[in-house]
Formats: sequence, structure tokens, C-alpha cells
Amino acid sequence: MMRLRLARLLLSDMELLRAQGVSTWRKSYDQAVTLVNQANMALAAREAGLPHAEALMVQAELQLADPTETKDLRPRLKKVEKHLLSAEELAVRFHAEATPRDLDPRVVTPTARLLARVRCQLAEVQLAAAEERERLAAADRERARPKFPKFRGRDAHVVVDFIDETGGGPPPPPGLEPEDSALVAASGAAALVGSAPRDRARALLVAGRCLLFKFLTRVPPPLHPLRPFVPPAPPAPPPTASSTSAAEAASVGGSAAAGAGADGGSRDTPDIMGGGSATPDSSAGAGPPPLPSASASLASIAVTPPPGAYPISPFSTHTDIASHASAAAAAAAAAAAAADAAAASEEGAAALHLQAEAAATLAAALEAAVSVQDWPLAEQAAFELARCYGQQAPATACRSLVLAQACRAAAAGQALLRAAAPPQQPEVLMLAQRDALAASLPTPADNVHYAALRRVLCGLRGAVSRLDVAAAPPVERQLAVLPPDLRVLCLYFSPDGTQLFAAALNIPDPVASAQQMHLQQQASSDKSRKKLDPAGASATSLPKLSLVTRVDCDIGTVEALSAEFRSYRRGVERQIRESIASAAARGVGMTEQEEKRPVGPTKKDKRQGSQSRRPGSKQGGGRGGTNAGGSSAGTQSGQAAPPDSPSRLEIFDPRINAEWARLMDQLEAWFSPLFPWLEAALPPLPRLPAISQDGKRAAGGGGGAGAGGGKSEGGGGGSKGDKGLPVGPPKHKVVLLLDPVFDGLPLEALPHLVATCGSVARAPSLQALAACHTPASVATGAAASAADSHPSPSVPASPGGGLGGLGPDPAFPGGPFSFSGPPPPLPPLDLGRMTTILDPRHECSSPAQARGPYMSPLIPAMSSSELLSALPAAGWWSGFSGEPGRAASADTYAGLLSSATGLLFLGVGRFAAHVPPAVLAAADLTGCDAALLFDRCNTDAAFWAQLYRDNRKSAEQRRLEAPSKVATLLLARGVRTVVVTAAAAPPAVTVRLMTGVVAGLASGKSVGEAVYGMLTGGQLDEFELAHLKANLQVWGAPGMLGQVLTQGGKGGKGGGGGGKGGGQGATAGSKK
Repeated sequence: MMRLRLARLLLSDMELLRAQGVSTWRKSYDQAVTLVNQANMALAAREAGLPHAEALMVQAELQLADPTETKDLRPRLKKVEKHLLSAEELAVRFHAEATPRDLDPRVVTPTARLLARVRCQLAEVQLAAAEERERLAAADRERARPKFPKFRGRDAHVVVDFIDETGGGPPPPPGLEPEDSALVAASGAAALVGSAPRDRARALLVAGRCLLFKFLTRVPPPLHPLRPFVPPAPPAPPPTASSTSAAEAASVGGSAAAGAGADGGSRDTPDIMGGGSATPDSSAGAGPPPLPSASASLASIAVTPPPGAYPISPFSTHTDIASHASAAAAAAAAAAAAADAAAASEEGAAALHLQAEAAATLAAALEAAVSVQDWPLAEQAAFELARCYGQQAPATACRSLVLAQACRAAAAGQALLRAAAPPQQPEVLMLAQRDALAASLPTPADNVHYAALRRVLCGLRGAVSRLDVAAAPPVERQLAVLPPDLRVLCLYFSPDGTQLFAAALNIPDPVASAQQMHLQQQASSDKSRKKLDPAGASATSLPKLSLVTRVDCDIGTVEALSAEFRSYRRGVERQIRESIASAAARGVGMTEQEEKRPVGPTKKDKRQGSQSRRPGSKQGGGRGGTNAGGSSAGTQSGQAAPPDSPSRLEIFDPRINAEWARLMDQLEAWFSPLFPWLEAALPPLPRLPAISQDGKRAAGGGGGAGAGGGKSEGGGGGSKGDKGLPVGPPKHKVVLLLDPVFDGLPLEALPHLVATCGSVARAPSLQALAACHTPASVATGAAASAADSHPSPSVPASPGGGLGGLGPDPAFPGGPFSFSGPPPPLPPLDLGRMTTILDPRHECSSPAQARGPYMSPLIPAMSSSELLSALPAAGWWSGFSGEPGRAASADTYAGLLSSATGLLFLGVGRFAAHVPPAVLAAADLTGCDAALLFDRCNTDAAFWAQLYRDNRKSAEQRRLEAPSKVATLLLARGVRTVVVTAAAAPPAVTVRLMTGVVAGLASGKSVGEAVYGMLTGGQLDEFELAHLKANLQVWGAPGMLGQVLTQGGKGGKGGGGGGKGGGQGATAGSKK
């Protein structure tokens, strides 16, 4: 047995060395094979049954992992199947001898679990053989054809087709097909361990994959769920006055017939569009959802001709658009008729029956896997369920994909929590105990200790409860919590990394919305219906559309592209420092006072920096104090060229921007197969009609990134002479649900997103996004409900109905996440009570440290006139400011985070290099609404000091300080919105980004609109570096608004150190 364990270790070592590119990886594999062969011979000589069976299973794993490349895997799979059949024979014999006849069927013995494992592995090998047969079917037919002599002037194509039609291929081999044998083995394994959820989930997953394989190989093309994506048809334009008058003239004398025809059309419309709507599933938990009819499913995804067949330009006339819409409707009707004909055939009916069986089996596997927190197994089941539905039921397929991504995010989040948190943290210890019990016990739900651990973890409302998919609300309720205008785009790689799936949810259906608006207009124009309740139409949910597509793509290409962006970010940080230092040495962009100033800090600077003062006080202002330093930050070359200046400094190498442009071109080329899906999910919106000056306030009050306050593009603030000018189009609000492999890609800089979106945010999963939008009272009730009913969670079989429904709670009728009206708004971010961490080591806050172009002192920037004029409440903020020669302890940061309702960091280096990830992982941040992290600017001295500290950290510790890891950790600890800096920037740019985002929040914009408007609105055009326009990322809820709730004086809350008089803390704290 020791040899078997050593062989497994060598196999994992071989995979690790091969991934790292070490040339000696083959030696580990050869050693593992030798050890397993020796163990097999020794165990066979001693007739050790069960250990021999395990040795045969390990030998099969090694043969499957053989790195030797071959064109046909069937001979290798045949050898593996032979070993597994021998192991199954041994396991069956010992299981029959060791199982009493009067044993309770609910008891699962170790021999039964071993036999189930052997059969599951055997079924996987047989299914792989069937897939290999289908992959090489064309080559097999070509090889089986007789040789045809080649003659001049004669074509062999006719003879080959004749042989294929008449010959029918070679006779099938005797016995069952490989997929049927795999289905029998997997079904037997599931029946054998029916009371063990983890083993049963694994067996049901293999059985569901076998049924899905049979369905995909037998389904007619019109019903295939993996057919190519076709964008939905554009909505028909509203009728013009001339067409309305002509229709009225033509309908004279036939009003009764026309009315009957209109009634018939209105009855058919909901049936056509209902299949693609995202309405809540009332039959959640009642078994697998019924498959929609062929015509309804095809019409629900608006089957239309390929993109470009009916181009619609902004200059198209009403007749052109109507003809295009009618042509698309005719194509959809023809496709629906073909699907109905295929479904009515005997072959189609049999295929749909297989699809229903596969969906039910995979849903049962998903329920069993989630109940024991086996996230990789649950992810695989949800992914296969999405493949089962595909384009035939896009709404259910999209929900299955986001569920699979939630399971992947849960596994990654728990691994991140274990790596970042201290080993003695109680939550991490309980998580390790829960996972160990779930892995070792056949029925963990019957264990008292396991049930107690789950109740405690749910009651803590910590990171583990937020990452528990079983305790989460159903997917439909998660979507109901989100704002109606927030579109969700999901990018998910298949578990094997060969296919990329893209899903779009919460997309308004333009056709159904237009029809609903038309019906509402007719109802409002009818005099007999004027007394109806006007809230009835607004309370009804607008029709939603779900779009899903699939692209064959290798995850290695994305990893390589991410590696290139990572190399660029590392190089640009060094080039920024060196260019600024070189320009400062040459005196470029520096005033006479800066040239005469000594390079090192003087005693006066050190004494001034060490003084503690209240934020916003006048201490040190004037005569070279902090106010003077803050004003110099705006007059130095940090604002090297004001917007009205004809020239700007150019101190950076032009090759930096050329390299960024080359990488962005690669990103767009890689993303190009998804452009039809992206354009369908985010269509360009038409321009609104021109309005007068009196209507500007009402039209621009809500405001997007280009439509909300200020003088930004499309905003409502203009001059007196702009009456009648057209208002900018309202832009989309988007959240990207991304796999961890996409963390290093600047997807926010894609041209289509820049042109059509006013807010772009990220989230690890839909579950995390819904948790950010859930009110605190509702989350508390949901956690209490989950803790009370957690011993046996019931997971509905349909992902459309959601996962993790734990039964109704009396405190929340319809479930804790159910709302009768619109979703509750997010709590506002209190701009009068922000906790600041400013330059913790005082490395770029004195004039001597911020010497050179694009440099700006950080701590004096918080008292600059630009910031205080945009938000006077910034003078009340309190927190921690760095002092020369001192470093704050972890307890200091933990105390700041414990009472923070909003966090703002402005400093050099990485945020997590100052505030350790262990502090973040152990802090309770449920009271912190937003964290604005403006970091990653550097100076030469700060860089070398940080490099000295980094050399004393492991590679894993440095990876925890990445922006995506920090954002994921903060969201898991309870923060609703996180803004992180993606790449290095000069200090002056960092100050400009901070000031612009805070000013945007003060003007009434949301966090997402303020950040994305700052990046794309032209405020950064004066700087040279092109990557700055994708330098900020928003994670979590992008719709959080800022509001001054806490009124304070110059003494601010917490005093930040307080001057003379003792800083008496916060004042009355009145609420608006």
C-alpha cells in the first residue's frame, strides 16, 4: 500500500513538473509505473483481494495518464478496461462475502463503496471509448472503404457515395455498445450506494453523461442543443402616422374581422416569446423541468438568419426595418416548423426522451453533490446540465452555467480563505473539520458533529456561509435581487478547458417589451380603462431574455495572453519609475523651486511629516505646510498639461503604448468569435429625442456614466445656449461573471463595452453578486433560516428553480430573498464617514519624495482644493496617515477595519503588502459598504524597500496580494463594492483617479458610473500612458450611491490622532 501511495505522489509530481516545464518529468512517471507493477505482482502472489483491486485501479489511472501522444486512444483504453474488469471481479467477490443478508439497505459498507468506485471508473473508460469512436468515425469509414482504381477522366466521388449508401458500413460488434455498458455500470454503482450522497453523485454524474452522449449522437440537427448561436431578431418599429392612417382606411367595413385577428395575434404572442423569458419558475423542487416544445424553444431564442444577412443601420427607413423584422420572423417560423417536424418523427421523440432522462439524472447528481459540499463534482454536473439544454432551453442553460461557476468560485474562495487566514482562525478550523467529515463519512448528514458544524458556519454569517452554494437562494431569486437594468454576462470555461461558454442573463427582451408597451398604450388610450390601477403595469416584471453560446477555445491561449499582460504590467511599472527619475535628473517638467530643492528630505520635512493633525484642520497650512504641498500637487507636472494646454510632457517611451495596443489587438482578436453574442446582449441604444432646457433636469437626473451630473459626455449640465440639443443615449450597466483565468485581462477596455456601457463591474459569481445586493436584514433572516433547517438541505432538481432552497421561513413569506415589488435599493455609502489609510510608510508624501514630473504628494492630496471643493465632507474623514520611519502593526489595521463603513486607501506599492491578507481574512467587514483602493504607484526608494520585504515572502503569499485576490477576499468578508487598481500608474495619476472617483460619487453618480466615466470620459487624455484607461476595476455591486449621512466637524470621527484639545470624536452624527 505504501508503494501505491508513493506512485500517486509521483504521478502528481509528474503533472506538476510537466506544467512547470521541467525536463525531468518523465522520470517521475516511469518510477510510478515501476512501483505499481511491483505492488500488483506482490499482491497477486499473496491473493490480497481488496488491496489488489485498489492496485489495479491505480495502474489504470497511470495508463490513462500516459503522456505518450497517440492518434487513436482505443487500444490504450482497451488495456485500461481489462484491468478495471479484473478489479471489479475481485470487488464483487469480496463484497458478496462481506455483506450479511439481513443488512439494512441504508447502510453502505466499505466494500460497497469500493465496488461503486471501480464501476464508476470503468464506466468513465467505456464512455471515453465511445467518444473516441465518434471522433474517429470519419477516419474509420475512410479506412473501411475498398480501394478504387484511379482512371483519367473518372471521379471516384460517385462510387464512394454509392458504397456508403449501399454497404451500410461494417456490422456492429456483438454485445452492448460502450456507452450502453457504461450506463449499466454507472447505474449499478448508483443503486449500490444510494445512501452515500458523494458516491451516489459521482455514479449519477457518469450515468447522466452516458445518457447525454446518446442524446447528442441521435438528436436531429434542428433539435441539437449545441447548434450555433443566432442573435435575436430586432424589434419591429412602431407604426408611423401614415401607415396608421392607411391601415385605418383599409380596415373600413372590416373592423370585426380585424378585431378578431388582433385578438388571435395577442393570444399567440405570449406563447411564442414565453419560452425565452426569465420569469420565476413556480414549479421549483417538483422534479426536472419539462422540456419546452420545439417551436416554443426555437422561437424563444429568436432563431434568425446569420448576423449581417439583414443589416439595420441607423439611417434605415421604417419600411426597411419592418421588412427586416418580418424576414427574421419568417425565418424563425420556418425553423420552428422544421423543429416541430423533427420532434414529431420517431427519431426526434426518442432523442427528446433521452434528453429528459439525462436532465433528470444530472439534476439528481447535482443535488447530491451540493448536499455534501463537493464543489468540483457539483460544477461538473451543472455544466453537463447546461450542455443538455443548450440552445433548446437557453434560460435553463444560462442558469446552469452560472450555477457551475458558483461552485467553481466556492471552491476557489474556500482555498483562498484557507491560504490567507491564520491557521488558528475558528472559521477556518471548522471549515477543515466539515470537509474532512464530508469526505470520510458515507452519510455525513446523519453525523451530529457534522450537522452542528454546518449550523455554526451558517450562523456566523462569515465567508464560509457566503461561499456555501447549498445555503444560497435559488438562481431565480438571486436574479430578482439585482436591479432590473443590470445586465449579467458570464464567461465560463469547461472543466477540461477546451470550450468557452458565454451566457447573458437579465437581458430585456426588445420584442416582448415593445409588444407590452404597445398593449399598455392601447389600454391607457381606452377611456373605459382610465380608472385602472397605474401601479399594476409597473409592478409586472418586464420580459427577460437569456442568450448562450459556445466557442471551441483552449484555456492555454487565455493563460498565455494573461501572462503577456502580466509581463507588460511588470515592465511598465519599472519604466514609469525610470522615466520619471530620468526626467527629474534632467529637469524636465520641474519648476525652479523643485530644481533648487535638495533630493533628500530635510529636518523640517521630517518634523512636519511626523506631526499628527486632524484631517481638514488648518495646522501646517501656508508657509510651505500641507496645504501648500497639496496645491503644488495640482500645479506640478502631475497635472503636466492642463486640459486647456496645447502641449503635454512626453517623457515615456512610445513603445509602451505600442505594446499596449498590440496586446489589446490580440485581446480583441481572441474575443471576436463572441462579438455576435456580445452585440445581442448589449445592443447599441438609439439616441433620445431632443428636449428643451426646462426638461433637462428631469431627463438627466438619473444619469449614467455619460448621463449623470457634471460636464461629462451626455450629461445634463450645459451652457445656456444648448437648448434643443440631443441628449446622449443611456448606456448599459453590466456585470461580468468571470473565471479566475480572466482576472488579468482588461476586458473593460473592449471597444464595444466602451461604446455601449456606462458601468462595467466584475464579480466572482452570481451568488457573490446577489449577496452584495441583498439588504442586511434579509441576509440575516436567510442565515437564520439556513442555520435552523440545515441538517438536510433539499435542492430542487431544476437549476431554473434554483439550488439551495432550504424551505420556507415564516419570517419571510415566499423565502428570505423574495420581494413582491422591485428589489430593495442598496444602502448609500456614507461619504461623511470614510476611514482612510494614507501612505502607510510615508514614502511619497513630502515634496522631496514626490520630486519630478507626474509626481504628487499623497497625504497632502486629501486636503487639496480640488477634492474639498467637490466634497467638503472629505475634511471630516479620519483614519491612519503614515509617518517617516514607522510602520503600522497588523492590530492597527484590524482596528481600523473593524469600525469602517467605507474604506479609502491611497498609497504606494500594493494594498495587501501594507494590510496583510491575514488581517483581511480575519476581519468582519459586513458593516463596510465600499472599499476604494488606489495603490500601485511607486517611487524608487519605495520600490527597493518593498522588494526587500517581498524577498522574505513565499510565492503563494505574493500571489495573495494580487488585485483580484484582494477583491475576492473583501467580497467574501462582507464588503459590497470594491474598487481596485489593476496596473501601475504615476502618483499624480493615482491622485487624479482618486479625486475623480470621489467627485463623481459626490455629484450623484454610482460607484460603477464614477469609475467607468473616469476611465472613458476623457479625463485621462492629458497623460501619456494608454493603459491608464483600464486601470481601475469595480468588483461587486456597481450601483452603490454616495451620500453624506454623518455630519462632522474638523475633529472627525476617531480623531485620526487628534491635535491639541484631544479630538473629541464624532459629532452628533445626524442623518439626512
